[in-house]
Amino acid sequence: MRKIRIIIAIIAFVLMLLTLTFIDYNDLSWSVNKSNYLGLITGVVIIVTAIYSNNYEKKQAKNAKQQ
Repeated sequence: MRKIRIIIAIIAFVLMLLTLTFIDYNDLSWSVNKSNYLGLITGVVIIVTAIYSNNYEKKQAKNAKQQ
């Protein structure tokens, strides 16, 4: 399961990079770039969740071995 989360995080990062190319840098207002900003926020949330989830799973496995 950890490998799948890592792959999803990498895909989210690549999509974030692609989203950066679609931003209208002449007008950075929310009304013009709302979908791009939401895409970036979603990518960050996915990456943070994948990292946290992997760390949580590691801790659970470590605790199970100790018991």
